[in-house]
Amino acid sequence: MLPSDWRSANIACKKMVNNKKLSNYRPVSLTSIVCKIMESIVRNFIMEHFLTYGFFGDKKYGFLKGRSTVLQMLLYALFVFS
Repeated sequence: MLPSDWRSANIACKKMVNNKKLSNYRPVSLTSIVCKIMESIVRNFIMEHFLTYGFFGDKKYGFLKGRSTVLQMLLYALFVFS
């Protein structure tokens, strides 16, 4: 269970281009730095575990380091057009 301070966020409105229209403002959630660091550590640990034990196949490209969707499209194009 996370401390309540880590789970709370301050919502701020960020101005886009023109400040005359209400639709040009968007909410931005500002969370705790400690919580962001903890999320990063836990995510890295889980991803390392998944990669070590082969939970992701060779054809998985989304959200993995070194495997962008652009690389996937290039490999697909090489396969199709060769």
